[in-house]
Amino acid sequence: MDGLEVAGHLIPDFELEERFETWGGPGGQHANRSETAVVLRFDIPASSLPDDLKDRLVSRLGEVVEIRAADHRS
Repeated sequence: MDGLEVAGHLIPDFELEERFETWGGPGGQHANRSETAVVLRFDIPASSLPDDLKDRLVSRLGEVVEIRAADHRS
C-alpha cells in the first residue's frame, strides 16, 4: 500500500485528495495559463489514523490540512 507516513503511521493514498490548479503569475488576465499548482488536502477526522493522533493533529492544524505548491515559468 502506498501512502504518506506521519508520526510512524501510514496515511493511505485514497485519504489524500490531490488537485491541480492554475496559478497566477506574470502575463495578465488573458495570458496562457496551465495547471502549474498542486493542492494536497487531508481530512484528519475522516482518516484512519488513531484517535489520539487525530486529536493532537486537529488541535494543532485544524480539521483539514491543505498544502499548495506552485511554480511558474519566466
